[in-house]
Amino acid sequence: LRLLSYGYSDPFQFNEGNEFNVLEWLDTFNSHTGALDLLTSAWAAVLGGGWPVFKQVLLVSRKLRDRLADENAFPAIQERANECDMLDTPEDVSYRVQMREASEKGEIVPAGTHWAALYKLHGCPVGRATALLAVALDTIRTRDMYQGSLKDPHNFVYTIISAAQDAVSSFIRSKPNWSAYWDLLTTEWPIWDLLSELSCISSDRSCSTRSALRCYDAMRRERVP
Repeated sequence: LRLLSYGYSDPFQFNEGNEFNVLEWLDTFNSHTGALDLLTSAWAAVLGGGWPVFKQVLLVSRKLRDRLADENAFPAIQERANECDMLDTPEDVSYRVQMREASEKGEIVPAGTHWAALYKLHGCPVGRATALLAVALDTIRTRDMYQGSLKDPHNFVYTIISAAQDAVSSFIRSKPNWSAYWDLLTTEWPIWDLLSELSCISSDRSCSTRSALRCYDAMRRERVP
């Protein structure tokens, strides 16, 4: 519920003035929501839990990027470049733009594109995490494979999602403080879009742990929503 107040209203509403820095905003954000602490939990468990955590984080990310587009509105944080995106090579940027555009249009990028990206990406680890999550989502939607028990370390979908979190964790550990979370929340990589799609928050679509839930119509002899 606290995340809702950030995702559906001004994400800077609890900070005084407009001269606060990234760490000050993160402190306030986490004290109100506990979201940064929650993101250290196993993503596979959060995805299967049924709570729309990643959906709300996606909304917060969109709000932040929208507000940061207001020129000179928050000088202390706007002058700081995103330290994830700035690591990306031209090939990384090309894949990132393709993924962002596909996400905004509701289009599906072929699985082969993600596998090729995993070989070619050399920039921010969040890019590799994005490609891994895209592979997991494609596996679920096209092969009807799901993550299953969290006690099964050999499950393919579970392994891919865990590897994505490990990639993000490596980026977070590279910073002396939790400023990396600001980069995660404001990155151009559509990582939150994918995590939201993987979340089990609606019965009418496939998610990380199950297929879409449908009833069987005996008269029509087919499954229906």
